[in-house]
Amino acid sequence: TVVKTHFTYDEQRRLKGWRDFPVTNADYLESMEFTYNGTDTLPYLARYTHKDVAASDSVIETHHFFFDAAARKTKDSVIKINSSSPDIGGWVDRYYYLPGKSVTIGRWEDRNGVYNYSDTATLDANNNIVSAKFFSGDNYEYILQCTYQLDDKFHPFSRTNIYKAIPKNIGGGFPHKYNAFNNITYQKLDYFNINYVDEITNTITYNRFNLPILIDRVSNQGSTFRLFLTYRSFN
Repeated sequence: TVVKTHFTYDEQRRLKGWRDFPVTNADYLESMEFTYNGTDTLPYLARYTHKDVAASDSVIETHHFFFDAAARKTKDSVIKINSSSPDIGGWVDRYYYLPGKSVTIGRWEDRNGVYNYSDTATLDANNNIVSAKFFSGDNYEYILQCTYQLDDKFHPFSRTNIYKAIPKNIGGGFPHKYNAFNNITYQKLDYFNINYVDEITNTITYNRFNLPILIDRVSNQGSTFRLFLTYRSFN
């Protein structure tokens, strides 16, 4: 075991956040802490920290979430700083929805200037992303094609109050921290402009509640990752 990730909840059964703890040879550690207004079940604020074990500083992001009446996220406004340097930047992602589709329009800004980007995604009946295209730069150059296959079982976050708040990650990310209702079993990221393809297969074992308890993640780039998940009941 390289890293353990602990998830914590408040007295209203809302997810307070998660934190990584190193065991052996961790490359980096993450944490995410959510803040709520009163008894709201959707968070309005989150603090994300990324710590490279080999570096002296941390990357800290403060997310401000905005939702519509259907509890769909409409905006994610983020301030990002490096703790031991003067570097500060930020971005705003705005989300738009059509039947079976979602579109993100983003703008990054730091002391070096402004960077525009967008993505357009096809959604399944559970609002999982099954394919997406990513566009970059002032002319919105098409640079990345993503395709996904998902199971019909529950992603761990789908049983919590915050899965709609998790920042959308084109590329999936680690199996227990991405935004989804079901679990990604296969993903292909095709950076065709640089002739680079990343394919990941997740082999998943489930418990009797159809939640994953073991995930073996294998990349065509040679990396492997095994994840064990345990759960507790609020009853």
